[in-house]
Amino acid sequence: MSDINVAITKESIEENDIPQFNNSNKFKYKINIIAIPTILTVPIYSKEIYNSIKKIEENYYDYYIFASAHSVNIFFKTIKNEKKAEDILEKIIKSNEIIKDNFIAIGPKTKKELEKNNIKAGLSVSFPANNNWDNKNNNNNLAIYKEHQIDYSSNSIMQFLNYLDKTKTNKKIKILMPRSAEAIKSNNFISKRYKNLDLEQVFFYKTIEFYKIKESEEWIKFKEFVFNKKLPYLIFTSPSSVRAFFKIIANDLYSREEKERYKHQIKIISNVKNEQELLNNLGIKLIISIGPKTSEELKKRNIEYTESEEHTIKGALNHLLKLYGEYL
Repeated sequence: MSDINVAITKESIEENDIPQFNNSNKFKYKINIIAIPTILTVPIYSKEIYNSIKKIEENYYDYYIFASAHSVNIFFKTIKNEKKAEDILEKIIKSNEIIKDNFIAIGPKTKKELEKNNIKAGLSVSFPANNNWDNKNNNNNLAIYKEHQIDYSSNSIMQFLNYLDKTKTNKKIKILMPRSAEAIKSNNFISKRYKNLDLEQVFFYKTIEFYKIKESEEWIKFKEFVFNKKLPYLIFTSPSSVRAFFKIIANDLYSREEKERYKHQIKIISNVKNEQELLNNLGIKLIISIGPKTSEELKKRNIEYTESEEHTIKGALNHLLKLYGEYL
């Protein structure tokens, strides 16, 4: 029985991303994961960032919301580059000790990244109304919530904000959300106005297409598999990775030598009319989207896909195994 080969638009996959049962006797050696890097994060330094850091120094913000592990990394790198870095970090940690779960993470990976920076974080999971809110014994008059359903997507952040907005408070709740400049392009930017919230979405970084294709072992492996039509599954992990993937395929995937050596196959790929046809020619039979916003980007391109029920890499892999488990 041959292995299942799946590519994931992610620079690396951690061991705990892989479903545990993949290592059982039944599933051993059945999944071969190729983690292809598609984007690079580039820090931005702007007047808005300068102002937000000043506000952190003044203990202005009540909450910090993070929509990705990248945003956590860039946020703390930016802070650590400040002259008063130690003082600012101390204030951040102290605020985290005073207000329970004032750092909110979109999912487990983002939460883990915050914990690496000595921050206790809550998850912005979606949950039924009135079931998970506890404002008793809360001197700060801010909402404290309990985790419930699993929905690690921007929907859960919106849900969190909606409930936070209903909190009875004498003044507006001030929130900083460090973001990627891609948020607008990915339809992730929150444009809603809130009655009781002052939400600042500040662009701390931007993304660019990964460009070291020739040096990347994973991209070399990817090319080998698609040439031999042995890569039937592809998981997209973000809207920006969808955009970057197709730019890479169109412009940077092949070296001059490869174009000469495999000119017949490359001609077939380069002459396609649309991106769905391109995927078909690459031999990719099933696309899995990690979540709603990634699905929107695929939909724009008329690409057939299925969406993971749980919006994590592990959830997407579980989704694949659930669909095709009987063939493993």
